[in-house]
Amino acid sequence: MGVNVHWIEIIPQSPIHIGEPKPNFRFLPTKEVIPGSILRGALAEYLIATGRESKILDVIKDVNFGFLYPTDSASNLPLPIPKTALTCKSNNEFKPKGHGVFDSLLAHIAYTELKKEYNAEFPVPFTFKCLECGDRSDRICGFYVKEERVYKKIEVKRVTQTKVAINRMSKTAEKEMLYSITAIKPSIVYIGKITAPEDKFELLIEALNEVGIGALTTRGYGKIYVNEIEDVYIDLGDARTRSELFNEELKNVWEQLHSIAINNDELPEEPEYKYFSIDAVSPLIIKENLIPTLRLKLNKEVDPILYFASPTFIGGWSTAWGLQKDTTYATDTGSTYVFRVNDEELTDLYDLFEQIEVKGLGEKRDVGYGEVLVCHPFHREVFPV
Repeated sequence: MGVNVHWIEIIPQSPIHIGEPKPNFRFLPTKEVIPGSILRGALAEYLIATGRESKILDVIKDVNFGFLYPTDSASNLPLPIPKTALTCKSNNEFKPKGHGVFDSLLAHIAYTELKKEYNAEFPVPFTFKCLECGDRSDRICGFYVKEERVYKKIEVKRVTQTKVAINRMSKTAEKEMLYSITAIKPSIVYIGKITAPEDKFELLIEALNEVGIGALTTRGYGKIYVNEIEDVYIDLGDARTRSELFNEELKNVWEQLHSIAINNDELPEEPEYKYFSIDAVSPLIIKENLIPTLRLKLNKEVDPILYFASPTFIGGWSTAWGLQKDTTYATDTGSTYVFRVNDEELTDLYDLFEQIEVKGLGEKRDVGYGEVLVCHPFHREVFPV
């Protein structure tokens, strides 16, 4: 039985609540993305409702449920904005709506290497300011799409409703038990990929359209329309080309920092090594000696020299088992890891790059976690030198 990659589009018909670990049960926040586990849970719920509970394990066995990301059009592939992206604190948006967004990774690599490896001395501190107004820069997160040379940040609008809890014994309002639910407003499109045999993919589409997704579906949330799409625009190039362009741009940044160093006559005019980045497109669940960690290692010989990562917590509810899942610690979407190798080592890694971009890294890859991108094009395209 052949396994194919299918792209799907989800159009919300009502607010969607994608639950996350809750610090306070009176406020129920929602995630901006739809994890693959939500799709798998909806499929399991549909099989239980149609009397096919015993077939759940067999149905999901050959299916890989990817994450679904927000976009303005089903034909535009959204990508996460890296943790290294910065924007004006006063007017934080891509041009022309704001003062623009720029990426700081290449400058960080050049500055860190020159400073630590070669004891470079610079006349000014290493800071980033807005080129338009001179105000200080701040991080920007979320997802973006690119049409030709124009970047656009995807805005996920939310709606909040306050409800009263119902006593399960008396079926009346519970005293002093108000709670607020935040959900995704049905004004956006989600796209993602599913790897599955044709018959199981059709069953998944049927299940999603029938039972919906997320929490509170019995109270009107989570109604969606799902269909397969074929014209998703993907123009990222191969990992080898992105790596070469990444190092070419890094060389330009290195030369500029070299030119302003006080002791530049003691410093190399260009990098002596090759560098590459690995960016988390979905959360990475990494464990070292069974202990969760934010530090990503490609293998025993290749450790990151620099990384920009933040933690996130992953939990959920198992529909098949009727039990709460264990909460685990992961690296958040958009986190970036930088590695340094010589020319020969980089050439040997090209096959590995292609492999990890297809199969991912870390745990729970069957529900979309661990998706990565080598040398995210954002690092070299959005950089005002």
